[in-house]
Amino acid sequence: MKNDDCLGSYRGKTAIVTGAGGYLGSMIFDRLIALGARAVAVRSREPLSWAAALAGADYVFHLAAQTSAGAAVRDPESDWRSNAWPLVPLFRALAGMQKAPVVLLASTVTVTGLPDPVTGRARPAGIYEIHKRTAEDYLAYYSAEMAIPCMAIRLSNVYGPSRGASRPDRGVVNRMAVTALAGNELVVYGTGLYLRDYIFIHDAAEAFLRVALADRKHLDGGSVDAVAGNSIPLVDAAKLVASEATRATGKPTGVRLERDHPLTALDRRDFTGSVEALRRLTGWTPAVVIEDGIRRLVAHLYQGKKAAA
Repeated sequence: MKNDDCLGSYRGKTAIVTGAGGYLGSMIFDRLIALGARAVAVRSREPLSWAAALAGADYVFHLAAQTSAGAAVRDPESDWRSNAWPLVPLFRALAGMQKAPVVLLASTVTVTGLPDPVTGRARPAGIYEIHKRTAEDYLAYYSAEMAIPCMAIRLSNVYGPSRGASRPDRGVVNRMAVTALAGNELVVYGTGLYLRDYIFIHDAAEAFLRVALADRKHLDGGSVDAVAGNSIPLVDAAKLVASEATRATGKPTGVRLERDHPLTALDRRDFTGSVEALRRLTGWTPAVVIEDGIRRLVAHLYQGKKAAA
């Protein structure tokens, strides 16, 4: 469902974007410019930059983050400083402002944790999720204490082309597309039947833009999922990528299961999200189905590969 009328509200407004050069942040930044907003990129780990940037701001899109679960395990302190701590100087800078901006935080659906095999209670999925949940807790606390409209947007598996990606193979679907276009076989670990909810990057960006314009009384420091609302097994996503890569290059791409490869509990989980909360909040739901999204991703990467040759 789309209602584009509301997006005209960004014209003439000031929007702060952290992570504006990153994968999703660059797309949101570009969309804001196209919508007539004054978009300002801010480095979230430089507290002194907040005070100057926030003056007159209408919206803050906080997307700067360290996104590797492995890096979080190797250096938990650095991950905390990247993913949790920046919320504190942000809200300190907002203290005393007569009119606070809407603040949106990029989070992840995995913060809800995994069921403990003994007790059944949810436990953190990893260090990365602990710090993203801590960031959500900071957001909820300051939203209540300072009466600032805030919302955490929990993303599922985002995929698709972006000018700001540090690597074209960021994320599992993008990684498979790069591998397939290089002429390599796609290897899926385990049974490949674990369900995943994949959201196209354009839809993920749109979710942020629309949540920021929601009725402020509903932006209460809570969270909303930005997901596609349907899921497919990982092996089926790999087959879609292989098919599109074969179509683009004319060279067959295979998919192979490596059943004995060790997997974590997070790897083995099934996840299918719901778009209902997002629909109730914004009147909008994601539109790009995975078949179309993968087709657009592979075509984009293939054209880039040809241009660079």
